Amino acid sequence: MRRISIVILLLALGYFSRACDVCGCTSGTQFLGVLPFYQKHLLGIRYLHKSFDIYHPKIFIDDIETNSKDVLTQVDLWYRFQWNTRFQLLTFVPYRSYYQKEHTNIFTNSGLGDISILGNVTFLDAYTNNNVRHTLLFGAGIKLPTGANNTMQNGVLLSQFKQMGSGSVDIPMQMQWFVRKSNFGLKLEGQYKYNMTNSDGYKYGNNLSSAADIIFWKESADWKIIPQIGLAYESVAKDHNNGFPVALTGVEALYGRASIDMYYRKIGIGISLQVPISQSQGDGYIVENLRTNARLLYLF
Repeated sequence: MRRISIVILLLALGYFSRACDVCGCTSGTQFLGVLPFYQKHLLGIRYLHKSFDIYHPKIFIDDIETNSKDVLTQVDLWYRFQWNTRFQLLTFVPYRSYYQKEHTNIFTNSGLGDISILGNVTFLDAYTNNNVRHTLLFGAGIKLPTGANNTMQNGVLLSQFKQMGSGSVDIPMQMQWFVRKSNFGLKLEGQYKYNMTNSDGYKYGNNLSSAADIIFWKESADWKIIPQIGLAYESVAKDHNNGFPVALTGVEALYGRASIDMYYRKIGIGISLQVPISQSQGDGYIVENLRTNARLLYLF
């Protein structure tokens, strides 16, 4: 009986040390924004900033309940190759940074993330009889395990959430539908990412995201100014470790958001602000704050 108890204790220690740190990294889809020049190549940089207030519950009786402030930032180098009028190839190379302050203890980690390659096909780009333009795109691709996922600190393997990469090959998919008449439009977006299991037996929860925005265009010969306002929804399933669901994971959230994209000839800049309206993250132990996304791009 004593041997069985020791085995159970060791398994529990291994399980919690790798998988049960409460962390807000699982949510955070980045939508592409409004890209009015479909027939041009693109090179750009995207910046994402997310912050969370996190309550860390006790794992064992002698543990102390704590709170932390967690911040995730990500900078993407972004390239779009326009093959022809219907097909485009997008590549995203992320650099991620993670910061956590828990009382006087500060943890940081940074490095290359997982590179994604995505192909988009334009299925529809046409005007109706009342001069309404419809544009419909579908895309799918692959996310490669280029980010480190076995980083150690002080001889201890960091939890999956604090790693810069997932260690798995994943399949992202997306849909975009634009409807525009004169200076007004509607943009609907959907993304789904199917995550596979990595070599450690860990599987991040599949991610479903969608958004709807009302758009206004203001254009001149050289300028385009495109403000947007809308809602976004995100659902992330629970993670699994060797087939077992991981506690304190999973996301269900509704956001309000506002964005503006501005183009001057071949240069574009944009910023988006996203605020949670309702959320349930990490079984209620995670509270996300304002999410900020900025972008700079060059069309050629």
